[in-house]
Amino acid sequence: MLNLLNNLAAYADPLSKIGAGLAAIYGAWLWLAKLYEKQAAAMGGDWTNEGSFTGPPCSHSVSLQAKVTGSTVSGYVQALDADGQSPLASFTGWRFGPFMRVTVTHLRQGDLLNLGTITLRYRKGELLFTYAQPHTGLFPRRAALWRAAHHD
Repeated sequence: MLNLLNNLAAYADPLSKIGAGLAAIYGAWLWLAKLYEKQAAAMGGDWTNEGSFTGPPCSHSVSLQAKVTGSTVSGYVQALDADGQSPLASFTGWRFGPFMRVTVTHLRQGDLLNLGTITLRYRKGELLFTYAQPHTGLFPRRAALWRAAHHD
């Protein structure tokens, strides 16, 4: 019996190190999951570049409403240029960390039109907006968006 206990004692130290390592990995995973959840909450909501005096010059004002749940993104986007408003378009896509890539579509007369792809990057309280099909003229090629102010 004593011999068996001595043999088990030889495995106790490596097993405690493995247990401590697994606990550290689990703790890091929980921390990252919380960070990802916090970031998703910060990225969702209403965004615009309307009224920018200090931002980069932009050909359009953009209004965007995003719902971010985990790695899924959905919402609506609309632009206003000198000629008037673009149609209200919906988008769906994915998120990885501070990046979102969405496909923009519009339903017109029963046909679903693909309007292109928008990439959004969350950085320092702003959404950096990049439109992949600038030849359509619906949205600006690039814009910096911030939280829209709500007037009740």
